[in-house]
Amino acid sequence: MQDALENTGNTTSVPQQSGFISTIFREYRNHFGLFWRVMFPLVVASLLFTVALLLFFKFRSSESQWIFSTSDGSSRTIESTFDLSSGTSQPSTRSVGVYWKISFTPLTLYPTLGFLWLAMCPLAFVIVQYRDGVNVTSRASWQRTLRRTVPILGVWIVFWLLGLGIFGAGLLLITALPGFPPLLMPLLFMIPVAYFVVKWSLYHQCIIIENLSAIAALRRSGKLVRGTWGRLLVIYLLFAWASAVITTALLSLTVLLLSFAIPEFEMVREALLSAQFFTLLWGSFPEIILDNTPSFWVLAVLGITTTLIHAIIAPIWALLTTHLYMEQAGTVLKETVELENVPQVVSG
Repeated sequence: MQDALENTGNTTSVPQQSGFISTIFREYRNHFGLFWRVMFPLVVASLLFTVALLLFFKFRSSESQWIFSTSDGSSRTIESTFDLSSGTSQPSTRSVGVYWKISFTPLTLYPTLGFLWLAMCPLAFVIVQYRDGVNVTSRASWQRTLRRTVPILGVWIVFWLLGLGIFGAGLLLITALPGFPPLLMPLLFMIPVAYFVVKWSLYHQCIIIENLSAIAALRRSGKLVRGTWGRLLVIYLLFAWASAVITTALLSLTVLLLSFAIPEFEMVREALLSAQFFTLLWGSFPEIILDNTPSFWVLAVLGITTTLIHAIIAPIWALLTTHLYMEQAGTVLKETVELENVPQVVSG
């Protein structure tokens, strides 16, 4: 582990010399083929899962209202809505059309990559190995990742328990304060989630590079992030914004092309060809509501497009966090060495 940390420390000047962003995209371009070979099993699994899910919704509730969100490619059916005033479920009567919405939740700190989150560890391993001049195959990266399955699953359990704890604490607080402003309720969840998302954002690298356990990796990530939490938050927010704009734009263009072949989507064409399309840059996205679930091939096109977009974004996220890890690990190692070299004053 010490050798890995020492090698990592040699890369702290890379972002300063050539630019952090240009370094990331240069490596993305140079290793594009390898990244896709690493992700290929998960891309296939994601496509199969998407197709199975679409088939389930298609045959289970094909006559229900259908909603498609261009913010993340999610689609669902609505059979009924819950009426707060009466406390009963009523048939869904939402008007068919295109609705422009703005959404910024804690989840946007982590792009919605689905199965491709499983590729973060092998991608990080490949990035560091090539930085050290070691040629590595996608098979070797997965072999190493499989050996780290226990700590990876351990971190997911910690995240799951933490999410339940934050959600439960928020509900208890809302219950204890009946007059709590509804508009501030999302902050009860966003603030703690954002804190831990940034604090533990480097755990993949700590597990796969330093061979740490789940708890040790989270502690190590917290140590690396210490003192730079605000800077990393800004970087992640900018990346989340860029990812959201790209995802929404590509999915909207896909729907626009489908509108020329699918009569139900004709109403989408007018909305997407208006000046409001450019509000995508400010975080808005069109949500489409139809009376019935469209044909399976339409759902398949949307599902495949969403998966491919996620596959494009995943390596960029891996490069971003891995370079931040190398930069922070090098800084911490340098400070530790400097402290160890400080002459000790012996009294008496």
